[in-house]
Amino acid sequence: MMRIKILIADDAWRNQSQVFWNYVRVISENLGYSRSGKVLRHGEKDIRRALINLNLSTDINVTIGQLVQYFHFRADLIETTIATYLQTPNEARTLFEEVVARYTTSVTSRFNQNGHENARVYRSLFSCWENPSTSTGGRSERTCYLAWSSLLTETSHV
Repeated sequence: MMRIKILIADDAWRNQSQVFWNYVRVISENLGYSRSGKVLRHGEKDIRRALINLNLSTDINVTIGQLVQYFHFRADLIETTIATYLQTPNEARTLFEEVVARYTTSVTSRFNQNGHENARVYRSLFSCWENPSTSTGGRSERTCYLAWSSLLTETSHV
């Protein structure tokens, strides 16, 4: 049985202001979170470029140095501690295929207006929930979730 390590907020970042976290979010969204499987470590030059691209002042209450430190801290945390608990794409695909094979009774494809498949609804031995579609840049996205509580109850006897 895999043991999960409980992560506790680091004291250096625990009491940062809402402004700080807003800058982290908008800079991350502008520059990206990762590229080619590596978590990005934004430097001062990158952060200044993002602020200019976003029409935000580079003269900010939060120091750019603090932001640089946080992006490096976040990358280190993800690449060392958190990464050990993540699946590779192949591991995730294999597990998904095993769950589908064992716990579903049928699959229905959904198609967009252009006739391309954009979702699959899996019917499980228990039930199936589908989240409402959301609009993203003019295209609708749908995701189906298997009834994990039922699956976990079933697999706990194995």
